[in-house]
Amino acid sequence: MADVKGMQLSRNTVTGNLEDQLKNDIDCCECLSLQVEESTDITDVAQFSISIRLTLNNMSAKEEILTILPLKGHTQGEDVLQAFMELVDEIHLP
Repeated sequence: MADVKGMQLSRNTVTGNLEDQLKNDIDCCECLSLQVEESTDITDVAQFSISIRLTLNNMSAKEEILTILPLKGHTQGEDVLQAFMELVDEIHLP
């Protein structure tokens, strides 16, 4: 048992587990809300972040950062919308 506790998990394993848990939470939640923000970082690159807040079946709340994406080129509304829609398709938001 000590050997198992001492094992390190790879970044891919941990990431996969977290993504699976978040997808499960999204599927089982009572309601959700999204927060979308576009800002410019210190290197003058536009960053697009999306956070999600879930109300789970037991009425507990959970908030997670879904993604932070650099917006290359233009940062017009259609660029932000396209990045958002791609994420919605990727994680299968209802």
